[in-house]
Formats: sequence, structure tokens, C-alpha cells
Amino acid sequence: MGKENEMRLVTRQETFNDFAVRELAKGRSACICCIQFGRCKKSECASCQIHAEYENCYNQMNDYDRARLANYVSEYWREDSLWPDKWTSHKGYVWRIVKFTMGSTALVVVFALVVFALILLVAEGLPFDQPTSRVAPYSVLSAPSGYRMTTDDRIKETLVVSQRNVRDFNKDGRVNCIDYSCSFKHEWDLMWPELKKSCQLVRNQNPDNGMHHLFARVYGSDLRGGEVDVEPWARSPYLYEMRWNWNAGYYNPKRNIYGETNLWMRRCGF
Repeated sequence: MGKENEMRLVTRQETFNDFAVRELAKGRSACICCIQFGRCKKSECASCQIHAEYENCYNQMNDYDRARLANYVSEYWREDSLWPDKWTSHKGYVWRIVKFTMGSTALVVVFALVVFALILLVAEGLPFDQPTSRVAPYSVLSAPSGYRMTTDDRIKETLVVSQRNVRDFNKDGRVNCIDYSCSFKHEWDLMWPELKKSCQLVRNQNPDNGMHHLFARVYGSDLRGGEVDVEPWARSPYLYEMRWNWNAGYYNPKRNIYGETNLWMRRCGF
């Protein structure tokens, strides 16, 4: 047969190292969900044996395995976070049931009142025009009524949405920092249109250690220093700062390159 009709199948057996990285990622995802949904507090990490074992393993990993670990954690977290009841405390679980029950009852009462009002209006022959209300398209992080969102809240919410919607935007066959950063900027502009100028993309190219990375910088008067460098590829929305996602000294802000936001957004089709 001709070469054009040949098909070669290459397989690779999973090594123990592959298995270990995936198992570590599952544990890390579980820890993030426990903090996110209230079973644990972030302040407890310092005295947690599981956290200590994770840090010990992470510190012994090379850069390639750390990158794989981050990808696995992101994948597992997306699945795990769909089941908050699995990660909340018993008290939190009971409270969620109470809130759901109260909310359902309130909806029934409101619906009954609306129907009653419609009947009265129709009976009296009065016009009834329903005003168009602007409903926020996203509601990822719950907040009490009247709560004023901080820049930190906005970053976390944007991270959750952008990581959920990320894909190979620039069609280079990979989903990497370019796609994550452009996804973050795109969702930020959609969610907070009045703050578009508060988010820009930054490229860091450091010939000293080979780092070449794209990320986001967000400005806000309520931030310490007025700005923060955000890692859109962060393994958790609670750990989004660049300095929390890279080894000490590896990320050097002095090597940042600014003014390329529109360039990268165009390359990703935005």
C-alpha cells in the first residue's frame, strides 16, 4: 500500500509520575473547593497536614510537571465546583437547604401577587407595560443585597467565567497563556464595561531565565498600590496574583512590556 494510505498509531503507557501528578491535582482541587464552599478556612492551611504534604510534593516538582499540575487542577476544579454541596460543611449544607426553601416560598408568594395585580389591572381596563430591566449576565459569586463589589471581587468573578469559557482563540493548536489572558480581558470588558480601561494585557519576556508570558494587569483605587498583576491561568480564583503562581524571583516585573493589549486581542479574534 502507498504511504498515503498508511496509518500509524503511537501509544504511550502512563507512568507512575503521570499518575502522581493527576492524584495531586485531584487533592488540590478538593482543597480549593473546601475553602470556596466553606468547609475549611484559608487561615487553616498553615496548620493543615494535607496542605503541608502538597507543598512538599510541589516544591520537588520540575517546571514541566508544575505546568501539567496546573492544567489538571483547573480541569478537576471545573468539575468539582459544580457540586458545592459535596464540599460544604454540615452547617452550610443545612443553611443552603433553608435558603432554598425560603427562596422557593418567596417565589410562590411573589408569583401569586403578580397574578393578582394583573387580574386587577385587566379588570379595570388599565394599560400594563412591563419595563425592560437590565439583568446582569453573570452571577458567579454570591453577595448580600447592597454589597459593594471590590476590585478583588471583580477579579475573582472574571477569573471563574474566563476560565470556564477559554478555548484556542488564536487557532495555534494550543490553549495557553495567550488564550487565558485574552479570555480574561474579553470577559472583564463584558462584565464591567465601565472599567474597560482598568484592565490591560502585559507581556513579560526575561532572557535571564527564559520566561515569556502573557498576563493581565488590573488597576483599582481599593488595591494596595493601586494595581495588581493577575495570572489568568491561576489554579484558583483565590490565588490569582502573579507572585503567588510563580517561584520567587522567576517573575521579574522590570521585564514587563506594555501597550500590546489590542494586538493580542486582535490575534485572538476579539
